[in-house]
Amino acid sequence: MHTAARSRLLLLGLLLAAGAGWLLTASGNGSSRIIYETDVPGWRWTGGSFRDQYVALLLDETDLRRARAALPDPVWRQAGQQMEEWLAAGDTAVVVAYLGEASTGGYAIRIVRVEVQEARDKKESRPVVTVTVARRRPGPDEFVTQAFTYPYDAVPVAKDQLPDEPFDVRFVDPDGQPLDGDGRPAFLRRR
Repeated sequence: MHTAARSRLLLLGLLLAAGAGWLLTASGNGSSRIIYETDVPGWRWTGGSFRDQYVALLLDETDLRRARAALPDPVWRQAGQQMEEWLAAGDTAVVVAYLGEASTGGYAIRIVRVEVQEARDKKESRPVVTVTVARRRPGPDEFVTQAFTYPYDAVPVAKDQLPDEPFDVRFVDPDGQPLDGDGRPAFLRRR
């Protein structure tokens, strides 16, 4: 009987999950799906962005060349080959986030979510890829290395999980605020 009760609970959970998925799909307008997610508990950012902060969704060799021009040599030496390999596969895009040159250790940046919001109306709106980026600044009493650092993160995403072009790309912090502290657009139009 204990096994039967567990089976019924499992079946009920599966039915509830399927029903929720059906409701999201049936609503159609503006549905979204998460294609990448990780966690960074407790990260908080105060103050503006570093002047050389860089965020991008790389889909092809042209995007990779632009990233190479924007990223400093220390970042490119660490991440460039991996990004090239991911893009060379042909079925993978790369999301890259570079915090900027930091004067000490203790700074960090992490891509925490990539979410696709489908177009609400085929005539008036494009799909949007929203990339959530968490940034970390060391606390005032935190021990940090006394050297320049170049915090970055890069993650691969399957191209078949992205919408068909054209689509828009938006970079936001965990509170949903645009990452535009240095005057660059936070909402980038893709082709």
